[in-house]
Amino acid sequence: MFHLSEWLDFCTPSRCLRKEVERKEREQGDRKEKKKRETYERAIVRPVCQD
Repeated sequence: MFHLSEWLDFCTPSRCLRKEVERKEREQGDRKEKKKRETYERAIVRPVCQD
């Protein structure tokens, strides 16, 4: 039985895999930042809208 990382190295060029993983992590980070920014903007906008 392979370890998952060994199996992935065996099945795919690890450099490409690493790039894919980094890209996914970056996308998740962007999504988190966007969500944070949206929450922040909503907090600013809401009091204005209620007036």
